[in-house]
Amino acid sequence: MISTSAAPSLLSFIGVCFILALLVFVAVRIAVGYISLQADGHTLTVTYKVLGKRKIYALASVTHVEEVNIKTFQNKHFRQLLIYVGDEKISFNDQVYTGYDGMKQLLNQRKAAPKNKLKKK
Repeated sequence: MISTSAAPSLLSFIGVCFILALLVFVAVRIAVGYISLQADGHTLTVTYKVLGKRKIYALASVTHVEEVNIKTFQNKHFRQLLIYVGDEKISFNDQVYTGYDGMKQLLNQRKAAPKNKLKKK
């Protein structure tokens, strides 16, 4: 039986608009969160690609580094570094970004550096 009322079409239209708005919101949120992270011996540069913003931090201002290691399907691992700079948290994982091991090594050296300094008499 074919319905001639406008109600099912209106409800379908509202449902499709809601789902489309939700998908656009999620896509924009993912795009805004996309960053480029670069580090050298003294600075950590975070570039937000879509927003066009760039923030430069001194490696000495990194307060805490935490590594999250989650076992996934097929005996693989998801590794993520959480880098805390003041009140900000920067996440860096091995599935999206390249250079994970180098970044981890650089941040671990930064953490160990004050302990290894020799005191002058």
